[in-house]
Amino acid sequence: MARRQVSMNEIVEIIYQWHQGKSVKGIERSFGVDRKTVRKYVRLAQSIGVYRDRPFPLETELASQLASLSNSKLLREKPARELIIPHRKTFGVRLKY
Repeated sequence: MARRQVSMNEIVEIIYQWHQGKSVKGIERSFGVDRKTVRKYVRLAQSIGVYRDRPFPLETELASQLASLSNSKLLREKPARELIIPHRKTFGVRLKY
């Protein structure tokens, strides 16, 4: 799948559908996003206290809490290049063989 921007409304809807009991695979199909992306937003929701066995928060409250985490590690992942740079020498030596 190609990368695409996921709007805040879509994130809230993904979390809502998960909260209502829809499977990750079902949400993946209905939104056209990867399962890993769905799981990432479910983990994000759980980190702010949204669980299936608790009442769903107001959408405005949920959106504002998610927006406050916009710079969080849970929402933004490091690009692979930044993760690999510290290990560059090791990879280079191993790849020569």
